[in-house]
Amino acid sequence: MSYAGKESRSRYSSTTGATGRLRSGATSRPLERELPLGSRGLRRPGPPPENAETDWQEVAIFAAGALLGAALGAGAALLFAPQSGEQARHDLARRGRRLRARTADAWDDLRDELQYVARRSRRKIGRAMRRREHRELHDESALDD
Repeated sequence: MSYAGKESRSRYSSTTGATGRLRSGATSRPLERELPLGSRGLRRPGPPPENAETDWQEVAIFAAGALLGAALGAGAALLFAPQSGEQARHDLARRGRRLRARTADAWDDLRDELQYVARRSRRKIGRAMRRREHRELHDESALDD
């Protein structure tokens, strides 16, 4: 690491000290060129502008990297598997059957629950309609008297 002298490398310009005031003998002048954020490779957070186009080359590079990573991960998993291929296939098939059975049970439970809720809702709506009709008939008979 080299020592650059008394000049500060802080966020203050060379004409100001740490206090932000002008140093003696220094003149106030604007920076010669200030770059916008986009030209420095930085983007502002938030949604992209409406006229922004998707860079499909970047998308393709990302997708290729993801596929390559998945392939390498699968290869490493096969190389470092603690059991033989036949045993692994058997275990995977067993897990698949269990998952299918649990999923079917969950769908059946959901179907039963939805049927129960629909039946209960129909009953509530029917009761409310009967009360409303009864109230309307009662109001009409009161007006007739």
